[in-house]
Amino acid sequence: MKLIPSEISTLGRSFRTITQTAGWMSLRFGAPLLGPLAAPLARRLYFLPPPSTQTEATLGQEFRFAAGGEEIQGWSRGVGPTILLVHGWGGSASQFNGLGTELVDAGYRVVALDMPGHGRSTGSVTSFLHFARAIEQVQRLVGPLEGIVAHSLGAAGVQVALWRGLRVPRVVFLAPFAHIDTFVERFAAACRLDEATTTGMVRDGERWLGVSFEEIAPLRLAQQLDTPLLVLHSDNDRMTPIEESRQLAAAWRGAQHVCLPGLGHNRLLRDAGVHERIGRFLRQEPLEIPAEERRALFERPSDEELLVGGSW
Repeated sequence: MKLIPSEISTLGRSFRTITQTAGWMSLRFGAPLLGPLAAPLARRLYFLPPPSTQTEATLGQEFRFAAGGEEIQGWSRGVGPTILLVHGWGGSASQFNGLGTELVDAGYRVVALDMPGHGRSTGSVTSFLHFARAIEQVQRLVGPLEGIVAHSLGAAGVQVALWRGLRVPRVVFLAPFAHIDTFVERFAAACRLDEATTTGMVRDGERWLGVSFEEIAPLRLAQQLDTPLLVLHSDNDRMTPIEESRQLAAAWRGAQHVCLPGLGHNRLLRDAGVHERIGRFLRQEPLEIPAEERRALFERPSDEELLVGGSW
């Protein structure tokens, strides 16, 4: 019996849920007993995307291509300058159904991807370096790109691609983060990892990626970039503190930062006001930037949101 892609995706999410939960419990309650195996297991779990339910993307013609040894699922719709839409950790192309339709109606061609390890693309463990490879490859296939809209960890992937030479006239980041350490510390706390295991996890991850976390930290890369950038971030984001995107925008030459009230981490993807701001920026129309932004305290997500249910 041949399974259709949606059935394969459902089976994959179920297996990933079991794998993540078992691994998380092993680390949280038995890390000392694992000895030298604890750090490699922690590294694999850290780079294993959370399972996520998704609807099918309604972004037109489907296509697939290879990037970094994985098969990437994409969608293309519309005629005109090309805008690439990049989701975050635990997300999918379907999160951009609404924005994609509006951009197509505005005269753009929209391309959206399920990034490596997500949705209908292949892969298990992944990272924003894997995202960057997919972004670079799709630019070769469908470019030139007129703009990119990226959410959360997807924005970090775009930064790596820009740092490595990708040329795009304008980019929009939704709820980006600035520090890798933030997520390492949360993961270590949630799994109750000691300092030695956490350090081992980081070193194992750096060997796997072939680069140091410090070298690819978004805040560090921002200091070397000057592509016109609009940053939109909600004041009550529980996954990524707005202070991080403020730091990112301050380090990025010419970037604009807008604080949005009450949209959380994912709801801003569906908000009509956010869509309107994105459209104006891509059309190079003047934006109204508040003179003062309200600062909100960051509320740490729960362990369950962070490890098996969240997206960022």
